[in-house]
Order: sequence, then structure tokens, then C-alpha cells
Amino acid sequence: ALACVVGACLVWGGSFLMAKVALRELTAPHVVLWRFVIAVPALLLLAAGRARPTRADAGAFLFGGLLGVPVLFLLQVEGVARTTATRAALLIGLIPPLSALGAALLGERLRPRTWAAVAVSSVGLVLLVGWPEASAAPSRLVGDALVVASAVVSVGYILVTRRLLVRYSALGAAAWLQLAGTAVLVPFVLARGGWPPVPARWETWAALAGLGVGCTALANALWNVGLKHLGTARAGLFVNLEPVFGVLLGVALLGEPVEAGIVAGGGLIFVAALLAG
Repeated sequence: ALACVVGACLVWGGSFLMAKVALRELTAPHVVLWRFVIAVPALLLLAAGRARPTRADAGAFLFGGLLGVPVLFLLQVEGVARTTATRAALLIGLIPPLSALGAALLGERLRPRTWAAVAVSSVGLVLLVGWPEASAAPSRLVGDALVVASAVVSVGYILVTRRLLVRYSALGAAAWLQLAGTAVLVPFVLARGGWPPVPARWETWAALAGLGVGCTALANALWNVGLKHLGTARAGLFVNLEPVFGVLLGVALLGEPVEAGIVAGGGLIFVAALLAG
């Protein structure tokens, strides 16, 4: 279970780099559409032989799919299009303390260290987004806000998934949630942006394949296996691996700058993630 969670977070960490590469040729909605269309065959393989959602749970699967596919990823990729992969990866580190807040809203009692994590992450967010030395264009601030919004949606998706895992297998829940979300995503994107263009660059296809097969089908399956056996709190501890890996890739492969705000704010978000676990 630990290996599955760590593997999922490492694969997800590369999603910011891959999205940035795909965005050089495609719009954000079309990147998300290609990602999930490519993922469908792998998701169908995961769903084969698994228990199908019952009528009583159909609404939960549809709601979870809506959160986990069109809402989450349209927000996230639109945000990545406006900010850097490094900053987006660090902002995703808000998920563990936000998960703690979500648990509190559902009636779970939080430890003092968890409230400390929420406070530390809030300070880190302010430093990361509003550091005076950063040459912050308005579009980048909008991008940061969209990525933060995607982190909030991600927590809702995790909470819905955790409840479904009580009655469904990890692989089955991952497949049916993503398929339900894709069914909502396709007509929405087609209605707004029309049919997606066929990419001409091999780099774009490689990025889309990584996003579809790796970050969607494989990573979600791994994550649900770990989540089912470890629980939300323990699994959430390892989410901090995602921003760390994302930052390393953004700096090493895209040559993105490491500003003072990234070091200070990102460091505090990382500490908050550890406290939240």
C-alpha cells in the first residue's frame, strides 16, 4: 500500500511538466480532453470484471467523477497555462492541510499539530503567491488561484472516493469514477471549444500519453489501492512527494527560475504537509 501511494504521487508530480509541454500546442480544455480520451481504454481494462456502481451509488460516482475530472483538471490545467509548473506543483502541497479541514467539517476531531499545519500552510501560500521580489504578472496570479481552487476540489474528490472504497474495490472505484467524469467532460469541452486539433509534435503526443495512461489510469489505480488500506490521513502524508518531484522536474527540464518566494513559501507548505500527516 505504501509503495502504491508513493508511486502515484511520483507519477502525479510529473503531470505539471507534461501539461506544460502539451500546452505549447493545445489549449487547456483540449489538453484535458485528449488526456482522458487516451485514458479510456486503460480505464475500461481496469473496470473489466469489477462490480459496477449500484443505482444507490450512481449519484456519488457521478458527483465524484464531475469533481475529479472536468472541474479539477480544467481548473488545474488552466492554472498551469498561466503560472509555472514549479509554482503549480508547490501549491498542490496545500492538499494535506486542506484534507484535514475537510475532515473537520465532517465532524472529525483534529489534533493541535493539524491546526498548526493549516496555519503554516496559509502563511506559505501568502509568501508563495505574494512575495514582493517575484515579478508577478496578473495572469500568473490568476493561474496560482486556479491551481489553489483545483487543490480544494481535489480534497472533495478524495473524500467522496474514500466513502466509495468502503463498498468497491480500489481499481473498480478508480475506473468508474474516471469514466463517469470523462462522460461529463467530453460534451462540455466539445460544446465550448469544438473538436480538438490533432497534435503535430511528437513531444505533445508523449506528454498526452503520459497524462492519460500514467497520471490518469495508472496513478489513480495505485492511489486508490493505497487509500483503501492506509486511510485518508496516512495516505495524505505522502502527497508532499508530488510537489517535490514536480518542482525538481520544472527546474531541471524546463529551466524555470527558483525565486525567494518559491523557497520560503514552498518550504512552509512542505512542512505543513508533514504536520498534517
